[in-house]
Amino acid sequence: MNGIQFFLADAVTTTPSLLEQLAWVASIVLAITAVIAIWQVFAVIRQARSAIEQNRIAIEQLKIMASQLEVARGDVILRSKREAIAAALDQCKRFAEAINLHIEETNKALIAKNYPFQTNVDPNFPLVPHEIDPLGVQIWVGDADLRSKIIHTLNELESFAMYFACDLADESIAFAPTALTFCQTCEYYRLFIGVFRQPDKVKLYQNLAKLYQMWKPRLERTALEEQGKLLEEKKQKLPAPKKGTPLGTDFK
Repeated sequence: MNGIQFFLADAVTTTPSLLEQLAWVASIVLAITAVIAIWQVFAVIRQARSAIEQNRIAIEQLKIMASQLEVARGDVILRSKREAIAAALDQCKRFAEAINLHIEETNKALIAKNYPFQTNVDPNFPLVPHEIDPLGVQIWVGDADLRSKIIHTLNELESFAMYFACDLADESIAFAPTALTFCQTCEYYRLFIGVFRQPDKVKLYQNLAKLYQMWKPRLERTALEEQGKLLEEKKQKLPAPKKGTPLGTDFK
């Protein structure tokens, strides 16, 4: 009986000590776990800061690249404009020194045959029926030498127009010195151009037609604007209008 009581007493005194040890161990484990968790949090924060810094560096690099690209783009545009202007100037020089000579020589031969200047020209330059221009048909069929000159002149005009119709040269540079002669020549040669633009065949002189369609309306608009300026100048020179005063209404 005394032995049993002693065992129970010992168990009672031993159990709290074991529980305290377990609690102490648990607190240590929790503390270690908390330390590890805090360390992981700090590690994540460091990684996040590093990622933010890398993103900032990447953004700065992108800004630098964008700035460099913009500079390069501006340089390409400027260089392209210079090349387009240079090409236009070269074509204007060729028009003045070579093409215009062919035009004048061919025109003289046509004028010598009393070939009239054409009006109401279709800008698409379709095939002209024989009965509308019998003299032109007669020249084209019966004069091989003049026909060769006409074709040579048209080829020169086509090669000239190609630069501007295909945007290889700045057409605004060439407009003032060449547009009037170019369009008038195309109109004068409408029958001969139409021969090569028949409905059932491949249409030639596409660049010539395209440039004519671009420049002809602008020429007409420019002419109207000049006429408007002259009319305005004449209007300004006229004396101010005077208004009549009916009898009996002026009491001054």
